[in-house]
Amino acid sequence: MKVLNPVAITDATLISHSVPETDYTAWSGATAYVVGDRCIQNHKIYEALQAGTNHSPANDATLALPFWLEVSSTNRWRAFDQQVNSQTTATTSFTFTVQPGAINAIGFVELMGSTVRVQMFDGATPIYDVTQAIDSTSLLSWSDYFFGAYDLSAALVFEGVPSYLAATIVVTITGTGTVGCGGVLFGQMHDLGDTQFGASAGITDYSVKATNVYGVTKITKRAFSKRSSQRLILSNLTLRKVQALLAALRATPCLWVGAPDTQLFSPLVVYGYWRDFQIEIAYPRTSYCSLEIEGMI
Repeated sequence: MKVLNPVAITDATLISHSVPETDYTAWSGATAYVVGDRCIQNHKIYEALQAGTNHSPANDATLALPFWLEVSSTNRWRAFDQQVNSQTTATTSFTFTVQPGAINAIGFVELMGSTVRVQMFDGATPIYDVTQAIDSTSLLSWSDYFFGAYDLSAALVFEGVPSYLAATIVVTITGTGTVGCGGVLFGQMHDLGDTQFGASAGITDYSVKATNVYGVTKITKRAFSKRSSQRLILSNLTLRKVQALLAALRATPCLWVGAPDTQLFSPLVVYGYWRDFQIEIAYPRTSYCSLEIEGMI
């Protein structure tokens, strides 16, 4: 089990992006908004709940009766907003450049497309260039080859990224038609221990099933989040380090990687936070850690 603790991507660290931020016009204090109008402020899309002028969405939380509803991040920023069910999308490809500081791993979740290419430059000198395929379709027969459903990777992880403090990283996602990314995480990867067989994975479904008095059921399909329960074995020499790391990561969305093969064991790759953990000091040299992971929506 490894955990990727991401750094925040901000205006200062996002150097460029090929996806324009033109979802709607920027909020203006001089505009008379009516109910249903939308605008952009601080990379968020807002919808007007009331008619009015000079009511900033940034100050809306201080009002007794809100003027604005936060809809989502803009298309450009959806890959950086900690919400995996909304994706940054484009046609055939998009590219962005960041300077996240010294990192050693990059993770991607909820991808659409064919490939992800990660390049790193120290000034103008290339120091890292790796491409991974997004397609993870299992081909077990000729029938699968011709008629099997196209299966996209739940997550891709790039490890062994050189730790350069001021390096520039260029990410390119390509494909046919619409390509997208629900989340990209730059940060330090930490090893917690070895995941044991018996790990479990599932989802929490937020869809609504309502049955009326006549027995007719209506289902409204909504988002879901992943969850996983894993038991790790670790050396007693790392007990203090692991407990301190997990304590520091409380209430922090991270990428949890339960097995090295993220394609085969993709259900054990969860972007979210630990809900509970417990360390059992079982033997003189080894211990167990039970970990409950709750995914982000």
